This record gives sequence, structure tokens and C-alpha cells, in this order.
Amino acid sequence: MLTARAFHAECPFGECPVPVAMPLHRPTERTDSRLIVVDDQMTRWVMGFNVQHGQCSYRITDFYPM
Repeated sequence: MLTARAFHAECPFGECPVPVAMPLHRPTERTDSRLIVVDDQMTRWVMGFNVQHGQCSYRITDFYPM
């Protein structure tokens, strides 16, 4: 699942030129509980901070400035 494109991301070469979506995955038994979020249907998801835009991999660092 993907969130809305509301996040700022960076890579060693600079910042991503557009807002990015955060990927959400199902948690496993070994998932750090600090990374788990719960949606409005009480489904548990794990936040992912690595994203791809074009040919570059980015890491989410913050919410995208409005």
C-alpha cells in the first residue's frame, strides 16, 4: 500500500524534486513496534522509508513542505 505523496526525500546526490508516497508493508514477528502504524480499520502496517523516483533511490526524511 502507498500513502499520499506527502513526504520529502533525499539521496546522496540531493533532494527528490517531487513529494513521494511512503510504502506500507505488513509487519512480521520481528518488526520494531515503533515502525508500526494502524489504519482506520485497525490493520497494522510497517512504514517504509526507502523510495524510488526515476532512476534514483531516496530516503524519506520529513513531511513535504506545503
